[in-house]
Amino acid sequence: MEAVRCITAFLLITQDLATSNRLAVMYYEQLEKYSVYDYKSRTEFPNKDYNGIYMAPQQINSPGTSVTIYCSNIFSYSEIERHIVRGLGRIDSTAAPSNPRHGTSLLKCRQCAPASQNVGILVERVCSARQVVDLATKNYLKIQGLYQCIAPPTRSLSLVIDADQPVKLRDLLVGGTAIKIKGRGSMPRNRALGWYGDEIHIFKNDLREIQHWKFVTSLGSREANVPEIENFLHKHWTDLRVFMAKVVEAVKDVYLHPLAHENSAEHLTGRVRSVLEETGETIIGGFGMVHINGQLLCDPVNVEGQ
Repeated sequence: MEAVRCITAFLLITQDLATSNRLAVMYYEQLEKYSVYDYKSRTEFPNKDYNGIYMAPQQINSPGTSVTIYCSNIFSYSEIERHIVRGLGRIDSTAAPSNPRHGTSLLKCRQCAPASQNVGILVERVCSARQVVDLATKNYLKIQGLYQCIAPPTRSLSLVIDADQPVKLRDLLVGGTAIKIKGRGSMPRNRALGWYGDEIHIFKNDLREIQHWKFVTSLGSREANVPEIENFLHKHWTDLRVFMAKVVEAVKDVYLHPLAHENSAEHLTGRVRSVLEETGETIIGGFGMVHINGQLLCDPVNVEGQ
């Protein structure tokens, strides 16, 4: 019997008919793997009924972020991913999910930005904070200064903005919200996990200065953040560890003691699922969505390439 392997999946539901939802998948298989897929208007995780793949029950947050894991003792990590993302289009850009109206306002922001100075384009409402980050991500402008790491480093030489004022973190997060795990395990009070563009990041604050947030993960480096994010979830989410342990126990019991008629993967998979349902401890609670207050104070070390 092969070892059980699990991959983590995040579902972002924006609840905006003009805005595509997102599905992010991450795991470690020799190298870190982090992929984001356009999920259109879907509001449920991909089908869980693949033979040999076991998906943890979850609570869907709509709008908001939900998370689950897919485990298998038959398929490799990459094979699990291929099964669950079949038919989905992969997104390589780190620009935030946006709708057509955002595209029009982004063009206006790009046209007006050269006439503005420094982060005055934010204060004067010429551009939103997310639009400035989006333009920097697309290499239309370069952000430098004390708060330069609100965006990844860029090659733009035509327009440089000195970020000399802090920006509210909620203005940079998709939906202005982050997540906190419910259930028997919970995140530390000074940690938050949210979608920053098309990347999932962990933020922390000093409990003595709760209005000041900093990156824990590295902006612009999806794959390098995978161990940090997965370790964080496994450490602080008790229900996740319980489910993974139950999968291992169920698979071991079924595959080491097969019944006479169990001569196919379908039979074995069905029995494992039955064992999991009987445990009564496989339900994984969802995330509590919270609005984030406070400013993002970035350190240059938290942006790849700086």
